[in-house]
Amino acid sequence: MALENAILNDGWLLGRARGLLLQMGVSKVGSSWMVLFLVLGFNSTDIGAAETEGGAWLVAATSDSFGSGENPGNWRWSLQGQLRKFTLGDGLRQGVIRGGLGYKVSSNVTLWGGYAYYHTKLQNFGTAREHRIWQQVSWTVGRWGWGTLKSRTRLEQRFRENRDGTGWWVRQLFGVEIPIGGRDNLDFILAAEGYFHLKETGWSDDGFVQNRVYVMLGYKPSRKLRIEAGYLNQYFRVRGSPNLMNHVAVVSFRFL
Repeated sequence: MALENAILNDGWLLGRARGLLLQMGVSKVGSSWMVLFLVLGFNSTDIGAAETEGGAWLVAATSDSFGSGENPGNWRWSLQGQLRKFTLGDGLRQGVIRGGLGYKVSSNVTLWGGYAYYHTKLQNFGTAREHRIWQQVSWTVGRWGWGTLKSRTRLEQRFRENRDGTGWWVRQLFGVEIPIGGRDNLDFILAAEGYFHLKETGWSDDGFVQNRVYVMLGYKPSRKLRIEAGYLNQYFRVRGSPNLMNHVAVVSFRFL
């Protein structure tokens, strides 16, 4: 009986969510995609009992072609910085710097590679410093009247200072961007990203380790700036401890 009630309640909530999206100007197809991402993303986090925390992330990013003019060429660069606070009322917990070099294979596919540095304040364990080498395929799967479907596949090699072993994991993200009210500078963003370790080390198990679900609003106030803000649900499988779920407010500034 409890299971039946849960299914009925989920169906009612998803129906109300789709109705709200339709009222806000999102197309029928677009609203259906968003509901599908919510079902897949949040169901994948229901893996076991988890402790919960709140937090906030601030992101600043920029990227551009190396060339200029009408034919800037295919080579690109990117730079991103993040400040992450995982426990409300606590100090800064993590800082991230990521840089990359990309090559635009076609109008829909770009290949990337680069380096990232993570500086993390651990609870009761001092700090952790991690260096990552990463390779990525960014793919615009398709563009339709209702919105755009995107994919990002990233492979990372992880090196932790003072720890043995190199961690390998793959991150797969699918996301949709859906215009609101037919506007080209305002849209819903819904994305789900899974993390999978490819090998076991002394500090990580193999297999599924993390899932993220983003529900965001994107706004482009000018030709040179895009702002994205919203909610991130982040689920961790924690080695030797209860799993963790973070409820995070995210604000991102992308300088174009």
